[in-house]
Amino acid sequence: MGAKKRHQLALASGLGMSSLLMNPTHAAGFYLNTFGTPSSVGTAGVANATQTLGADTAWSNPAAMTYLDSEQIKAGAELIIPNFEFDIGSASTLTAPVTGDDGGNAGDVVAVPSFFYLKPLSDDWRLGFAVTGTLGGGFDYGSKFVGRYVVKEVELSGLFFTPSVAYRVNDQLSVGAGLSAIYASLYQETAIRTDYTPGVSPTPETDGIAEFDDLDDWTYQGLLSLTYEFSDRAMLGVVYRSEADTELEGEFSLKNVATPAKGDLSIDWDNPQWLDVGLRYQLSDKTTLFLNAGWQEWSAFSKNRISFNRGVPVVTDRNWNDTWYGGIAMFRAIDDNSGFSLGVAYDQSPVDDKDRTLDFVVDDMWKIAGAYAWKRDTLDVGLSAALYLQDESKIDQTSQGVRVVGEFDDPYILFLGATVKYEF
Repeated sequence: MGAKKRHQLALASGLGMSSLLMNPTHAAGFYLNTFGTPSSVGTAGVANATQTLGADTAWSNPAAMTYLDSEQIKAGAELIIPNFEFDIGSASTLTAPVTGDDGGNAGDVVAVPSFFYLKPLSDDWRLGFAVTGTLGGGFDYGSKFVGRYVVKEVELSGLFFTPSVAYRVNDQLSVGAGLSAIYASLYQETAIRTDYTPGVSPTPETDGIAEFDDLDDWTYQGLLSLTYEFSDRAMLGVVYRSEADTELEGEFSLKNVATPAKGDLSIDWDNPQWLDVGLRYQLSDKTTLFLNAGWQEWSAFSKNRISFNRGVPVVTDRNWNDTWYGGIAMFRAIDDNSGFSLGVAYDQSPVDDKDRTLDFVVDDMWKIAGAYAWKRDTLDVGLSAALYLQDESKIDQTSQGVRVVGEFDDPYILFLGATVKYEF
C-alpha cells in the first residue's frame, strides 16, 4: 500500500472517530445548567426554575420575572477549573506500543461572563434580556498524548443572547417565553498517523496534523416557562428549551503529511431539547427548600455529521441516550440583608463505558454547591462555588489503528462565581 493511500485511510479513520470534539465540562454533555449567580451555582442549578431573586430569571425561568417589581441589572463571571488526568492502561497498534504520555491535566480553565436585565412594563408584563455562556470549554492533551489520534486539542465557545418576556395570568399563574440566539465557534487539532510499518511504534515526530479552524455558526433555541403558586409557601416552576440545529462551517487543513491539503468543512449536530421542573417550599420565615428534576434528549445529539468541500456527509453515531438529573437545595436567611445556600445534585451519564470517547469524557456526576450573598442599599453582591465530582470514566477506543485503554483518575470541575446586582 502506497504512502498516499495509507494517508487517506488514516485521515478517514481519524476524522471519522473525532468528527466532533466539544466541552467535557458537564456530565450530560456540553450544556451547563449553572451560570455564575449564587442562586444557580450556589444551589448546583437546583433553584433555576423557581428562584425569584433577581434579573437572572430572564434566563433561568422568564415566568419568574413577574415576582420582581424593580428595574435591575445583574452582571458577573464564572471561573471553571477542570481536572481531567488520564491514567494509561495501554496504548498500542496490533504489533507495537505507541509512544506518548498521559496528557497531564487536559482540562482548560475558562472564564465565563454573564449579564442580565429586567424591566417591568406594567403590573403584569415584564421584559428581560440575558447574555450567558452556558456552552463551551475545551481539552488540551498536548502533542505527545497517547490518544492524539483521537484528539490533541479542542476548544468550543458558545454565547447565548436571550430576550424574554413574562406575563402574570393571575395571582397563581405566570408564563414566560424567550428566544436564544447562540453564537458557537470551534477549534480542533488531531494527529494523523503516517507510519503504518508493522512492528514500528508511531511517534509524535512522524505524525501529521489535521486542524479545524474558523468554524462558527449562529443558531436559535426557543424557551417556554411557567410558575404556579399552590400557596403562599409552595411554588412550581417549569422550563422547556427546544432543540437547536448547529452547523459550524469553516476550514480544515492537513499538515506534515505526504499530500498537504486545505478545504471547506461543515460539522452538524443537534443541541437536545431540555425540560427542567422545580419545586420551592418555604419551611419558615428564614429557610426555603428547593427540589428539581430534569430530562435532556441526548439521543438526538448522538449522530454527528461532517462533510468536506460539500461532499457526501459522514455520520458518526456516538450511541448516546437521553438523560435524567435531579437535586435538592436550601436557602437560609441570616438577617434581612444576607443569606447563604447549599445544594447537592446528580446527573446521569448519556453514554455507556464501552462507547465513551476521549473527546467527550462524560460520566455520572455528583454536584456539591454553596453560596453567600449580602445587600447594601441598592447593590447586591454574591459569591458562589460548586464542585462537580465525576465517576472514573473508562476508555477503550481505537482510532487510526491505535487502541487506547485507560481511565480518568477522579475527574472533577470547580466552579467559582461572583455577581453584582443593581436596582434602579
